[in-house]
Amino acid sequence: MRRLAGLHAPDGLLGDQPEQRLHWLRQAAEAGDEDALGNAGNALLEAGETREGVAMLEEAAKHGDVDAMTKLGGLLGDPEQEPTRPAAGEALAGASR
Repeated sequence: MRRLAGLHAPDGLLGDQPEQRLHWLRQAAEAGDEDALGNAGNALLEAGETREGVAMLEEAAKHGDVDAMTKLGGLLGDPEQEPTRPAAGEALAGASR
């Protein structure tokens, strides 16, 4: 499934088809493909689906994906990103005062 997603990437054989790419990344991630979790999380963030993207990145980080960990850390420091959990947002707001 991850290979199918790659076919729809900007440099893939079937051209830039982000909806199809995201579909197959989601399928791969939900089927347990650990490598697809981080890619799906990033694709979801790019598509504006913040909550689901962060959830996928968190799952990837639990499996040791260092890129997912780095991305999550960057999101915590980005004031443009909405918090995915109210308690997390309140804790961050309190820490920055």
